Amino acid sequence: MDSYNPSNLTEEELKRLYNTEIQEYTGDPEDSNTPNTTSKQQRRDERDERERQKEEEARAQTEKLRYNYGIQSGRFSAGTEADYKAMEIVGPAVLGATPLPFIDLGMDAVGLAGGQAIDDAWDEKTKFSSPTAQLVRDVTGLIVPTLTGTALAAPKVGSAVFRATKGSGIARGLSKVFTAAGVDAAVVGVSDYSERDEGIASGLDDLLDKFGNPLGMNIPDAWQVMDGDSPPVRRFKLMMESGIFSLAGDALGYLLQRGKGPLEWMIPKEEIAENYKLSAALENPDPYSVKRTHEIDEELLLANEARLAKGLQKIEADLLDSKISSLEQEKAEIIDEVRRTGNSRVTEDPLESYVEKQDATRDWQTDEIGSRKIQADPEYTKYDPDVQSQLADPSQTVRFSSPPGAVARNAADIATMDSMPQKGVPTPVVTDPMLQDGLGVNGSSRDVIVSIAEEKSQAGVYDAAWGGMRVTYKEIEESGWRTLRDVLEAEDVDQLKSLFMDKRDIRELARGVTASPISDPAAMEVGPALQALTSLYLDGDVAKTSARVMKTTGLEIEAVSESLNKFMGAVDPDRATQIITDKMSFLFEEYGLNKSIAGWSLANKRWWNPKNWGKKSPQEVYEEITSLVTKNREDAINMHSRMKALLEQNPQAAHTLAMAYDLTNGEVDTLVKMTKWARKQMSPGSLLYNPDGQLNLFAKGLKQIRYNNVLSGLSAMTAFVGNGAALVLKPIEYMAGAAISGDTQRLRAGLYAFNAFDAQGPALKDAFEMFKKASKDPQSVMDRIRKDYQFSDDARWEVLERVEDLAKQEGRTGDVFMIRWMRWNRDMGHNPVMRWGTNAMLAIDTYSNTLLATANSKFRAYDEVLTGGGNLTKGNLEAVAKKHYRNIFDDTGMIKDTWLKQTSGEVALNADTAIADYITGITSRVPALTPFFMFPNTGINWVRKSLTYLPVANLVDGRTRKLLLAGNNEEKIIEALLDHGIDASKEPQFMMIYKNLKAEHMGRLAMGTGLALGLAQYALAGNIRGNLPPGKQDQRFWRQNNVQPKMIKLMGNWVSYDGIPPFDPVLSIIGDMAYHANSVAPKSIEETIGHIAWTFAQSFTQSTPIQGLEPLVQLAGGDRGAAMQRFLANEARSMIPMSGGLGVLSNAISSTQKDIYNDWRTYLANRLPGVNTLLPEQIDPWTGDPVRNIDDPMLRILSALSPIKFSGGQEEWREWLLSTGFNQTSMLRRDSSGEYEFSPTERETIMKYVGEQELWREVDAIKGNKDYNDFLDDLRNHRNSGKDSDKVDLPPQTGPVYEKLRKILKTGLERAEQKALANGDIPVDTILGAKLAKKYLRFGNIQKAIEVQQDTLNQQ
Repeated sequence: MDSYNPSNLTEEELKRLYNTEIQEYTGDPEDSNTPNTTSKQQRRDERDERERQKEEEARAQTEKLRYNYGIQSGRFSAGTEADYKAMEIVGPAVLGATPLPFIDLGMDAVGLAGGQAIDDAWDEKTKFSSPTAQLVRDVTGLIVPTLTGTALAAPKVGSAVFRATKGSGIARGLSKVFTAAGVDAAVVGVSDYSERDEGIASGLDDLLDKFGNPLGMNIPDAWQVMDGDSPPVRRFKLMMESGIFSLAGDALGYLLQRGKGPLEWMIPKEEIAENYKLSAALENPDPYSVKRTHEIDEELLLANEARLAKGLQKIEADLLDSKISSLEQEKAEIIDEVRRTGNSRVTEDPLESYVEKQDATRDWQTDEIGSRKIQADPEYTKYDPDVQSQLADPSQTVRFSSPPGAVARNAADIATMDSMPQKGVPTPVVTDPMLQDGLGVNGSSRDVIVSIAEEKSQAGVYDAAWGGMRVTYKEIEESGWRTLRDVLEAEDVDQLKSLFMDKRDIRELARGVTASPISDPAAMEVGPALQALTSLYLDGDVAKTSARVMKTTGLEIEAVSESLNKFMGAVDPDRATQIITDKMSFLFEEYGLNKSIAGWSLANKRWWNPKNWGKKSPQEVYEEITSLVTKNREDAINMHSRMKALLEQNPQAAHTLAMAYDLTNGEVDTLVKMTKWARKQMSPGSLLYNPDGQLNLFAKGLKQIRYNNVLSGLSAMTAFVGNGAALVLKPIEYMAGAAISGDTQRLRAGLYAFNAFDAQGPALKDAFEMFKKASKDPQSVMDRIRKDYQFSDDARWEVLERVEDLAKQEGRTGDVFMIRWMRWNRDMGHNPVMRWGTNAMLAIDTYSNTLLATANSKFRAYDEVLTGGGNLTKGNLEAVAKKHYRNIFDDTGMIKDTWLKQTSGEVALNADTAIADYITGITSRVPALTPFFMFPNTGINWVRKSLTYLPVANLVDGRTRKLLLAGNNEEKIIEALLDHGIDASKEPQFMMIYKNLKAEHMGRLAMGTGLALGLAQYALAGNIRGNLPPGKQDQRFWRQNNVQPKMIKLMGNWVSYDGIPPFDPVLSIIGDMAYHANSVAPKSIEETIGHIAWTFAQSFTQSTPIQGLEPLVQLAGGDRGAAMQRFLANEARSMIPMSGGLGVLSNAISSTQKDIYNDWRTYLANRLPGVNTLLPEQIDPWTGDPVRNIDDPMLRILSALSPIKFSGGQEEWREWLLSTGFNQTSMLRRDSSGEYEFSPTERETIMKYVGEQELWREVDAIKGNKDYNDFLDDLRNHRNSGKDSDKVDLPPQTGPVYEKLRKILKTGLERAEQKALANGDIPVDTILGAKLAKKYLRFGNIQKAIEVQQDTLNQQ
């Protein structure tokens, strides 16, 4: 990197390096600008020497390797005495795995020449213990000789094979192929991999398939959409480089880079970026071109000297001038070609050139580290792989390659990975020397980050594109902020941005420290230091760079760890763990630093603003930041030391501890703390109380299962109806409001915007794709799911799964059992079948969002064209609308447009609310309260929206009041929009949005008022039902007569309007009012007020979190037994898989209402398919039919599946019975004497016998009785007279009509009772016993009463 000078070269040395237009690190030994890469030159010399003496070396290698000098699992073990001796004995001929494919090739040739036993023995002896490593070795047996020997070795290898096989026919043929076509064909001819008859690409394709195809396609297809440094490619290369297979990674990079120039992906948008691209393209250039340009320089030097010679003839001078001009032109053209294509006309072999360049980027790091070690200790005598790199196993000197312009490419990679998630690694930006500088005593991670940030700024403004992928500069920069948000787990990007300074802030601060109000001597002294400090730690660009580096480093650690496991024997564990430790330590320091600084900045928000200068002096700020940085550095150094020690003792535990340390912001820094932390995640106690307000993983898994089960029923269908109704009503409300206000432009805009028929297809497609995506990977869409149902997968799981491995090693079976149980819970929570309800709701919301986004973009287009003075033609509008639609969603498909967030939140009842967040916080702290507050966000949003339809909205809803009364006052408009989540300062079209919202709210009020006035008489006629009546007996009477609340009579049938604004709550309120107006019940002032309160409470609280408190209130009230039984049943049912769906199925099998009371088992059984058919049914005593029975199976299934309930019209006699207010059927729960209470089974029998008598006929006969009806009218009129309660309070359920109805029921009960006793359905002793027990009590004989009662119970 230009900004990085690891060797601290002098200005003169740097100047000399840059004099030639092609920079250092070419990898060519003859390049004078190349640093002293002795190991590289030596290897080149040794390779030539080995080729000249191939036969002797092959025999020596085979002989020596038979004695197993330190070979373990197919490679030299690192750093042992045996290694050192083996390398001295075998020498440069056996350099680990790099020549191993050459040896394999030679042994294969021996096998073909008749020595198959020798070949097989060699293969078996040197086989890797890891199958994956062996597979890579097999492939590199084909690839490696091709890569490293094509141009240099072809004739020599051909001759060597010919001599080695004594001139056999096979050898003669192979020799010709080697010589004529280079090594490629020869390798295919003799490799063990040759039977697949593939070249490099097909060999690598097969290898990639064995890896699960990390590219997602074959190499020819990948070439179309990737290049040699795309994140998936880079990940594969990094894994190969972690061991001894770097050339396999280089081969893939070459194949995907063919025909593409260096930095071809970069699209400069300004001169700075253009210059950066030109300069970076010459970093580490083609060695052939470097060699030729140096030759040209030498020739130019000689020609210029000759040109200056005295006595030169004109013809000689002209020839020299021509030669000089030709050479200069050739050099310029070569340099231009290298810049554009990466190679030039003099590049003999692009494949070898690519490999040389990759080697150079790795080798200079090894040489730099080695030279530093020698400088630190000139007497350095012990064996060290970095110092004696020419003798080292390549796996001991692992470093990672990087392309030109790495910093700019890294930012682009992260942006593409952000917009299109993929398993990859961004381009590396922290080289090993830089890493060591960051970890050094005199350095820090932030010094390295700042150097990278400086280079990023030098790259200027640019877009990036490769294949079909393109990201803009804005997207690249925003991705940096999003990455930081994810790393710091911040809520949103805008909040995060406010914690950091931009360049202008830093400049202002620099000026501010020398001017009022902080121009004091102390401020003057600390000013420059404070400016430097803020540039290091609070600069926004540095923060983004830090986030990118942290993400890259984390992914590098993951890839190295995976290669360590996959390529056992081919990856040096010591070197791999050193890489992991160093990178983790770097990551820890930077992560801790960002956390600390962001937290401090949040507590001292925008302290650098001149308005806030008086709150803290510059000296205080300087000292506080310095203290944070110092402490963080100390913690990082201590953690690094502990990690190194632990890595030597238990590498697996060290890796797990590192993850736990990262996850807990440094709180978990010992194995003891890690075990304690893990057990806290397993504790069932988190189901009851969490002092930190965070559910542990055990409780979180069970909660997710619970919600999935509950939502598996009709929730998705209900959401479909709710969203559908909102989408249908939205244009009606808007157009009504616009018409009322007389705004013709709003009307025209609405006619254009709501014509979204063409959006139906894309909306359905989006919904289907989202459902598939949510089913396949729920975590990838979790932030789009309704807030009440979000259960993000937790990073804590990564640590816990590693803890499980440690627990197995240490024999902690209890911990292993708990973790496996918790994993099963998590997997159940992610199961697409279990999540179908949640996923379906997400698909429905996606459909709605596409339609709403289309409408909103059209509104924006109409406003933009209108205010811009353009023609409102369809073509103009559609072009602008498409532009706005693209800006509504971010790269990941998330809504970023605040207006659509508000609109979508209203439709899906998912807008953020402070009350809901507070309730969620309470249930996280006290999970035992979750059953009472399951869906707070949905409920609060429903109430807020419902209120906007009521004429009293201005009184009770401040948001609506502000919106309607803002008028043309801009300040009030801005305030009203802010209440709806829209920041006018960031919204250029806020006036249009305000007018739209106002029109919608005016339309809602008009619709609500119109419904109330227009349907009042209809409700008074008994055609609209509101909520359940307040009395328990009245409620029971409704249920027994199949009277359901919140229904309206349409065409002779009752249809539910429950949960559909504006019908609910407007219709429920007027339905209740009509019911109470027609009721013959007492109507004192107190009772009337109570009825009104009941109406509003039921109309709203039934959809809010308060509804969940009803079981709690019942538990504390008089009906504790039954309430507790229902609560227990609901809790048990919520943990039954797909319980919601099972409830729907049970209704489809049997729709009748069951006679269950005060028994949790029967409550539970009632919602289980098939089992519910075994329960006693509630029988209508008037007809003998089961309550809510649907005979037709198809109608029963449709009724069960429909979120909108229907029921047929009621008989005239029943409507008359309901109008009387008679509610005395509860008398049938006991025998005719009232002494004995029937069991549910006995009650079912009794009710059937009562119903057989068709008592309804007697009711039908008296419904026309004039005396009865006159009595009811007089009673109703008297109680509606409005007189004081002491004059109106007549006894309820009293009068001739009530006496007659009670007599009908009692007579029917007596007959039924006699039949039941006669048939033996009810033992006689039970009824007699109950009566006898009561008599004993009257005479004071308690003991006898108990004995008789006990005998009675025993008879049941």
